[in-house]
Amino acid sequence: MISALVPALGTGGVSPGGSGSGEDNPLGPDNPGGPNHEWFRRGAVDPRKWDAYLFDPNHPQNEGKAKGWLDTFGVGKGDGPRVERAIREQLDQAEIVEVDAAQHAEVPGRRSRKWNLIIARFAMPGRRPAPVLTVWAQDPSEEYPHLVTAVVRP
Repeated sequence: MISALVPALGTGGVSPGGSGSGEDNPLGPDNPGGPNHEWFRRGAVDPRKWDAYLFDPNHPQNEGKAKGWLDTFGVGKGDGPRVERAIREQLDQAEIVEVDAAQHAEVPGRRSRKWNLIIARFAMPGRRPAPVLTVWAQDPSEEYPHLVTAVVRP
């Protein structure tokens, strides 16, 4: 089982959608410049997210996500750790866009914040790059966000 919280993969670069500080320093949403990529890289990913939801075409809320991952990148059940690692490594390509609270459904009794990070040229070995939308949310009681979904975009 992989850890849901991985150590920093710092690139040492500047975050285009974040605060302008080096990526080795995770800056969250309360930073005046907003969160940076390192903050998202340290976010949690439930290991069940892959096989039980994103890569399961029979999940009632999958809505074609499994087909998109398989057709575009040749990945499916059992590939979650590899895809998660690739997402974390490529997050620095994404613009960080906070989703307006009025545009996302709240979980009753919890006020989370959400962000869309689109990796425009997400790459997996042996495949052509394609855009991947990752959605992250932060629950008020958590220091880092968690991955909500990851969708291959046409």
